[in-house]
Amino acid sequence: MQARNRSKQNQLYRYIAETLLNYPPRIKTEDYTPSEKSGINNFLSNSIVKMYNYPIIDFDYMATKEQHQFQRQKVLQFEKEIINLFKYANKELINRSTPPNLLGYKSLFPNALAEIKQTFSV
Repeated sequence: MQARNRSKQNQLYRYIAETLLNYPPRIKTEDYTPSEKSGINNFLSNSIVKMYNYPIIDFDYMATKEQHQFQRQKVLQFEKEIINLFKYANKELINRSTPPNLLGYKSLFPNALAEIKQTFSV
C-alpha cells in the first residue's frame, strides 16, 4: 500500500485513507505508516465490498503486442465513458481527475453500457 503511483489499487487505498479514514493526504512519493496501513487493512477486512464485472472484449492469448495495445485503448476509452457517466449522474467517484464530458459519444460497447446504466440507475 503506497500513496505513490497511480494503479487502481493504490487509488482505492488513497481514497479509503484520505476520504473515509481522514488520514492526511500524501505526496506522490510518500508511503503510508505501518499504523495507517494497519488501519486501511482493518477497514477492508471489516467491510463488504461489492464488485461488478462487465466483460467487453474476449481476451486473445495469441494477440500480438500491437493488437493487445489496440484493445487496451478501447477498454480505457470505455472506462473514461463510464467515469463520465457516473460523474454527470452525480454519483460519488474516487477518481481525482475525470475525463472531459463525453456525453453524446457513441459507445464502443453499447450492450455493456446499457447493463451498467440499468445496474446503477444512471
